[in-house]
Amino acid sequence: MDDRTWLSGLFRSNYELLYRVGSLFLGAGKGALVEDQIQEVFLLAWKKRRKLREHPNPAGWLVEAMRRRLMALGRGMARESRLHAFSLDEPGRGEDGRAYEPEDTRCVRPEDFLLGEERRALLTELLGREDADLFWRYCIVGSRASELAERYRISEEAVRMRVSRIKRRLLASRELFYAVALALLGL
Repeated sequence: MDDRTWLSGLFRSNYELLYRVGSLFLGAGKGALVEDQIQEVFLLAWKKRRKLREHPNPAGWLVEAMRRRLMALGRGMARESRLHAFSLDEPGRGEDGRAYEPEDTRCVRPEDFLLGEERRALLTELLGREDADLFWRYCIVGSRASELAERYRISEEAVRMRVSRIKRRLLASRELFYAVALALLGL
């Protein structure tokens, strides 16, 4: 059996288990984040496939890798939360106390032109906060996968796969597709 077939079988037989582990750890409503972490675990499994094939308990290894990913994610989120909680800066102001100004106020930014706040709220309602933000930044604003990978603490491949899943969801649901299309057109 070749490596791809073996890993596909491992994915099919353990995806549900890893999803439950992630959901228990992160809580309900974090499906996209759980799927990102599962993808990261399987990217690691692919990199270590030679040793993992010889491992006596590959499913146990996957669960432990998932647990470690979730713990690292939790530490990062807690660290970010502490930084914001103890910041003395006012939101929208720099260290010198001056308000942030856009570089060129004469230019209309893409996010202002394409979607107003109401339309962005609709997108968030349809896709969920995290997915809408990722879709917005990647597909509308044009942020690079490397920037988003740093922001969401996942790999660039995971960013691309998550955007791909969002697009598939949009295409599968006529209501979502038309709502997003209308929002993008500004109707």
